[in-house]
Amino acid sequence: MGKLVILQIGDGNFEAGFPVIVQIGEEGKQSDRNFHGKLPHHPELLQCYRDWQDAYYNTPTIRNAGIRNPRLEIPPQITNHSEQDFKKAAQTIENEMKAWLDTPEIRELRDNVLDAIRPEETARIIIATQNRDLWKLPWHLWDLFKRRPNSEPTFSTASYANPNLS
Repeated sequence: MGKLVILQIGDGNFEAGFPVIVQIGEEGKQSDRNFHGKLPHHPELLQCYRDWQDAYYNTPTIRNAGIRNPRLEIPPQITNHSEQDFKKAAQTIENEMKAWLDTPEIRELRDNVLDAIRPEETARIIIATQNRDLWKLPWHLWDLFKRRPNSEPTFSTASYANPNLS
């Protein structure tokens, strides 16, 4: 049986940051480690995501994907974004996300999780939050997942009820 890590992210925003409670335990059992932390502010991160999304949906490849008649394709010079714009936006969101995940506050959270999970153990890491913008970010870039390759991020709302199985 693997580990279960829950990052319970509280109310906050990208301008002020987010409080976090981390719970770690065996899958199917009560958590045996709990600690508090914070995701620091990073107001530019959400805008980087929106820029990436805009560039993605406006690249000629994506815009033309739904068009069945090749005679109706939009010539590249008419589009507002190029493939280069998309690649630049993708690199920007990747760099900003990695920089955010490498802040001292998040490194402290990561180190506590790394201490609780052996490299060969499987772990489900649940990012529990009501903030849907946090769900959209590329959490797979967190070096925690490289250092614990048998772990994976999953997402949940911050409030939930265990199902009644009887």
